[in-house]
Amino acid sequence: MIKPLVVITGANSGVGLASAKLFTALGHPALLVDLNVDTVASHNLNNATCVCVDVTDPTSFRSAVEKPNSRMDQ
Repeated sequence: MIKPLVVITGANSGVGLASAKLFTALGHPALLVDLNVDTVASHNLNNATCVCVDVTDPTSFRSAVEKPNSRMDQ
């Protein structure tokens, strides 16, 4: 069964990071959105792509989530 993509904002720490760890451990592909992608990427979560996005900028956020599947295939 293919699991749905999970988009997590604030994946750098706290609830966002805990959610990222949980969903990726359960086998979900994840698009992890944060301003500090180096810290997010350092957790080496399987099946996750980290994207630097300012979620207060609607255009930037929209651009990040419009094509998540193409990012996941890279």
